[in-house]
Amino acid sequence: MAKVIHCSQIFPRCPFVIQGKDETEVLINAAHHWTEEHEVREIERELLRKASEAMLEASAEGSGR
Repeated sequence: MAKVIHCSQIFPRCPFVIQGKDETEVLINAAHHWTEEHEVREIERELLRKASEAMLEASAEGSGR
């Protein structure tokens, strides 16, 4: 099922919503966004942990979780 991460959960004030068909695709898309927009040079374990915690099912996106 499709997944999303609201980047603001990791980088405050970033309005970007990272989307993908599954967790792997979302993390790949997130890494691309972070390196391009937030000047992240290395995807560290802590950043991946935060991303996993912020990830939602696309259908749950509007649930306010």
